[in-house]
Amino acid sequence: MLLSTESKDFYVKDIDEQTGSGLFASREFKQGEEIYPFDYWSQEVMPMHMSNHSCNASGYFNDNGMLEATRDIHLDEEITFNYLKHPLPASPWNFKCTCGSEHCVGWVQMPVQSE
Repeated sequence: MLLSTESKDFYVKDIDEQTGSGLFASREFKQGEEIYPFDYWSQEVMPMHMSNHSCNASGYFNDNGMLEATRDIHLDEEITFNYLKHPLPASPWNFKCTCGSEHCVGWVQMPVQSE
């Protein structure tokens, strides 16, 4: 799948049938380095759409709305964020987490927003 935003910093790659695709680093990112903006709506396919959940995520959205590396991210490593820490009303996630981290929550479920 092609991203709506071209970048020399990351690319999309198929992982497996269960996971689908993910976003991967085309270069090294240092801890604290900004990767891409929190942007879910401006174009059909944005980097955020392709970033998978992990309970031990490689990035988090900072106060400026940028995905920031939580640790060094190596070339060809998957770029992830924790969906539970960055909920989106448009995406009511409800799936079994398979990240395998020591502190995996097991299930990612967003509460239903009532109007």
